[in-house]
Amino acid sequence: SGQDYRYTYLKDGSIHKILSGLSFGTQSYKPKTAFINGEYYGTVNQRERIDSYYIKYKYGNSLENLDILSHDYEKGTGFQVIKQGHKQKWKNLINYLIKHKLKNIDINIIESTIDIKSFIDYNLSQIFIANTDWPANNNLYWRHKTNDSSGVEIIPHSSDDGRWRWVLFDTDHAFYLKNKKWGGS
Repeated sequence: SGQDYRYTYLKDGSIHKILSGLSFGTQSYKPKTAFINGEYYGTVNQRERIDSYYIKYKYGNSLENLDILSHDYEKGTGFQVIKQGHKQKWKNLINYLIKHKLKNIDINIIESTIDIKSFIDYNLSQIFIANTDWPANNNLYWRHKTNDSSGVEIIPHSSDDGRWRWVLFDTDHAFYLKNKKWGGS
């Protein structure tokens, strides 16, 4: 809990635990007592890593056939970063939405491109927790590529159906009331 390090160390892990039953990925959390050179240091958060291995073990997808994209201010842009794979399928979706100016959109195209439930649950959760370090940062989404030549039959609405899904991470700016806009001191 980077921004919560002077306070509880509980916020980020607790948020993930509370939201873990929704249709997007969350990180498991376990508090651990830390010692440095035999001296008590305090409590730290043990968390799952968020990468292709997380997706493999959580959803059963292969490591090789993933597109993982994020928005990451640490890269200095706040724009899309390719973590793994390609972003062409995402660009195709965005271009479709721009071309139709969000009017006369075929919902079947949208539903075949993104997991609507994952999208809605993820975005509503981020809004509900008032995460001020999102959406231009800490926004990760992934898809299993369906155009591989493995011969594996793709099961619609399973995690390997090629639709984009979201993963929650780094929510330590949630419920952040120190910002004067929120009335905190």
